[in-house]
Amino acid sequence: MFQVSGIGPMFGQAAHFGFYAAERHPYAIDRYARETDRLLRVLDGQLRAAEWVAGDDYTIADMAMLPYLRRPIAEQANRYPHLARWGEAMLARPAVRDGMAVGVARKETIEGGLDGFTDEHRSILWGERQHGVAR
Repeated sequence: MFQVSGIGPMFGQAAHFGFYAAERHPYAIDRYARETDRLLRVLDGQLRAAEWVAGDDYTIADMAMLPYLRRPIAEQANRYPHLARWGEAMLARPAVRDGMAVGVARKETIEGGLDGFTDEHRSILWGERQHGVAR
């Protein structure tokens, strides 16, 4: 539940307002940055007490969170040592490493620096084209 009620939606909103939105909204950027930081602190605390997110065993909970957390782990490993340890353990698993390679960054993604991310992309993802009739 932590992933679907916290990590997924909050990290998604942070990415949207921080990177993708055409207009800058300082309140939204700050609000979601603080919330993602809080979630990282909670998760780091959980991983201080347990090897994996849900306890002693590797589960779907671990699998579901890594795509959202890979970037914060790389950028903030010193702030969240238990999360960094977990990230290393996750990426040491051959199937996880192979699976993460499938979704490599394209030029218009956050990891790709948002080069080429246009108003047309915004229209498709969040605007009038998103809700248009499929042809």
